[in-house]
Amino acid sequence: MQNISSYYEQNLKDSNKAIKYLKSRGIDGKTAKHYALGFSKDSWDDITNKFGATQEDKKKLLACGLLIEKDDGGFYDRFRNRLMFPIKNNKGEILGFGGRIIDDEEPKYLNSPETSLFKKGELLYGLYESKKSIADQRKAIIVEGYTDVIGLYQNKIGNSLATLGTATTEIHINKIFRISDQIIFCFDGDNAGKKAAKKAMELCLPLVRKNKEARFLILEDDDPDDFIRRKGFKAFEKLIKEAQSMDEFLINLCNQESDISSIKGKANAAENAMTLTNKIRDGIYKDLLIKRIAQEYDLPEEKLMKYHASNKKNTSHKSFSGSTSKKVNSQTKRPSLIKQAIQILLHKPELARNPY
Repeated sequence: MQNISSYYEQNLKDSNKAIKYLKSRGIDGKTAKHYALGFSKDSWDDITNKFGATQEDKKKLLACGLLIEKDDGGFYDRFRNRLMFPIKNNKGEILGFGGRIIDDEEPKYLNSPETSLFKKGELLYGLYESKKSIADQRKAIIVEGYTDVIGLYQNKIGNSLATLGTATTEIHINKIFRISDQIIFCFDGDNAGKKAAKKAMELCLPLVRKNKEARFLILEDDDPDDFIRRKGFKAFEKLIKEAQSMDEFLINLCNQESDISSIKGKANAAENAMTLTNKIRDGIYKDLLIKRIAQEYDLPEEKLMKYHASNKKNTSHKSFSGSTSKKVNSQTKRPSLIKQAIQILLHKPELARNPY
């Protein structure tokens, strides 16, 4: 994969069209080199001809996701006329690519397919390049796009990374928390961005703990790259400092999804807030959040505490999305082997005596 990435890099240097596109995005040669950006030619067989001399070579390229097999048994290049983003693991090894079309065509982004090594739910774009900055600052910024990562780096923000066109996963979050104490999710203000932020928050709830926190920043009119190019480093840094804490984001989200001007809507919002809060580990932070929810909805704190306690025991309560989990009939559910053994010993304690 490294030799193909190097080939893409050389293609970029030789392509006036690709260089012009990078300049239009404010990306200079130094930044392009830092992320090993490349360019795939507008050809159906460039990689096939260059690296697929034998049938065995073609099969390897196919396994790496660089070729697609035709119905008649032939092959053609997956990436054509695209700005190429090598995607690396923690060691800097290239496991796949992302490609962004330069012309106004669809799909705008194309990624390598899933393989045994290239797993989108585990990899993060820019993590290898930014991990030192993240570890030094103990803070990471997750954005939605590869060009957001690059645009922020170009403007002195070196601790950002992006998922590979998929939702944030628990694996992503745990991976970042190993080198960082704070994750800031910085997403666009469109429906997709808000949905991604909500999903990320729900995943973070059981993972936050002492010295590990998540914050949220929704950019209503821009993506991070556009914002920092228009308004500059200081304006973006100010927004990052003002990012909502997870408890603020949680309550605001519940308020937005219910009509809190009515009693029913306020009850809905409070119930949703408590359902989410129940995903957090027991501790002071959770207790304080319950107190904050009580204040927000003008409810007795002790009532919410009781609701919280009963909710922990209730295995069939509604999720935040409104779907109801399947009810389990405790009378017909077969007890576990351990529980059966305990029940037997309670009825026949003599069985617990050591026969030897």
